[in-house]
Amino acid sequence: MSDVRDPATDQVAPTPNDKPAVWLQVIADMQARHEHGIKKYGTPLQPNNGRNAMRDLYEELLDAAVYAKQKMTEDASSLPGRLRVLIDRWRGLAADIDRRAGETNSPAACIVLGLADVLEAELG
Repeated sequence: MSDVRDPATDQVAPTPNDKPAVWLQVIADMQARHEHGIKKYGTPLQPNNGRNAMRDLYEELLDAAVYAKQKMTEDASSLPGRLRVLIDRWRGLAADIDRRAGETNSPAACIVLGLADVLEAELG
């Protein structure tokens, strides 16, 4: 499959593989959490249960942000993670070069992007 980018997110299109579907894993996790909640609280999560759902959501999102930052920090400290940070910086540098040159795909920016592409291809 070619490197098709989504212009809205600049993400590479997903590549099909033989791994299990993530949706199915999430559904299984949701079922397990449902059962855990009933065991812990004696009832499933229902509306109008006396709790502040917005506060619960906010606190869960704060926890999620902390876990995401933990993972990002751990990944960035690995060699591939540090190289990916470098690739992102090179792409930003290329955009700055073009902006300062007042053009798109300036020769200097193309060289920097080419280096980033080569390193990214090596990382897989």
